[in-house]
Amino acid sequence: MESKQKNCLSVMNHKISLHKKLFSANEKEVIYTLKNISKKKYFELVTNLIDLFAKSTSKNIKNEVFNILINLKDNNSVKYFMEGLIKQTDANVRLQLISACWQNGLNYSPYINYFIEIICNESITHAIEAYSVIEMNYMKLDEKQLSIFKENVKKLKNQSSGENLKLLIEVESLVC
Repeated sequence: MESKQKNCLSVMNHKISLHKKLFSANEKEVIYTLKNISKKKYFELVTNLIDLFAKSTSKNIKNEVFNILINLKDNNSVKYFMEGLIKQTDANVRLQLISACWQNGLNYSPYINYFIEIICNESITHAIEAYSVIEMNYMKLDEKQLSIFKENVKKLKNQSSGENLKLLIEVESLVC
């Protein structure tokens, strides 16, 4: 039991160390750390990666982080991805993150209503990316979830207008 606790503590300390290195002023150290994270698949650090993506001014760092985000393959990372996406307010960052959601192909069905809200409340470019996420995930909903989603789409459709309304109509025809 003591050995297991030491191992757990060691892993936790390693992740804390990685987190510190992610936000280093040394670009080479950050890139090296990103490559290490990419190989080890630390899904718990996805929120931190999104923060780094949003805050970094380095094109190399942004490209490396985006590459990690679009190549995520563990559905356990979805929760952390969504935490990072939801707290982002920069429109350009949000657009890229929403795009990464459909590109990585993970299961975002538990958050499908969040993406329908994006269609209603954000720019048409954001809405198109969110539509792609919905298109890839609505069939993962069970019957009850799908029914709730359909009702939500109908309700929101009655409150929307313009280009985004056309996209909501597309969502409705997709799921009905």
